[in-house]
Amino acid sequence: MMRAGLRRRSRKVQHMPEISLTPLIDTALVLLVIFMIATPIMQNSLNIDLPQGNMKEAEGISKSSLVLSIDARQRLRLNETMFSLDELLEELGRQVKDSKEHAVYVQCDQSVPSGNLVKIIDAIKYVSGVEHVVLTTERARS
Repeated sequence: MMRAGLRRRSRKVQHMPEISLTPLIDTALVLLVIFMIATPIMQNSLNIDLPQGNMKEAEGISKSSLVLSIDARQRLRLNETMFSLDELLEELGRQVKDSKEHAVYVQCDQSVPSGNLVKIIDAIKYVSGVEHVVLTTERARS
């Protein structure tokens, strides 16, 4: 009688619970698609109609670069933060000291008068630490 009881206990096999990876993979793919759609929208949040040229200087811009944007209303933005010209020069001086980047990329709308653009670029050149001022353009479509 005792043997029969032992056999019954040994017949019970414990199964490991199965973990389904399908929901995890689905979630990862959905997040990937969302980021693929959202990234270009975030980068083009400022509407500036750049002049066209043969080279595309904007390819050298990284996240740590100092980017000055001048829109059609002549508002100045340094890395998406709006400044007046005097505030911009002070902030640019601080950021150049703290950064390894010594070039300022200027994205200017075509409708901004060239005299105002030259005045802003000239003021930037006098900021201590700024070595280059680069005017960015869009590559002309062939």
